[in-house]
Amino acid sequence: MLGATLSARENRRREPGRRSKVDAAYIGPTDLALSLGLPPVMDNEDPKHLATVAKILATCQKHNVVAGMHTGSSRFSQRSIDQGFQMSMLVQDRTAMANFVKSEVNTLKGWTPMMPTQAAQKSGY
Repeated sequence: MLGATLSARENRRREPGRRSKVDAAYIGPTDLALSLGLPPVMDNEDPKHLATVAKILATCQKHNVVAGMHTGSSRFSQRSIDQGFQMSMLVQDRTAMANFVKSEVNTLKGWTPMMPTQAAQKSGY
């Protein structure tokens, strides 16, 4: 189960007779920030955000639910591991792929990327 917002989690909790096993909870920090009325920041230092993350983690630990959190830096990944999170996703896929490609291109010898020499011609489309 992944509740993108706190209100979704609250509404789910109110359903009478609803019992389901939750194996893991994943915190998307920007989604959480938005649901708290905060700016969508990946590595968020806002006290309200930090307190909510701590509360979610404590609830997961109380109910033997694997807690995971997405981070944008090794500093925040280490923080989440030190706090007790069992999953820590470091950086976004697109960032990881872009960095890999840049690294690979930089290892090429005797090659220079083509640079545009003029603006693209309009074709009427």
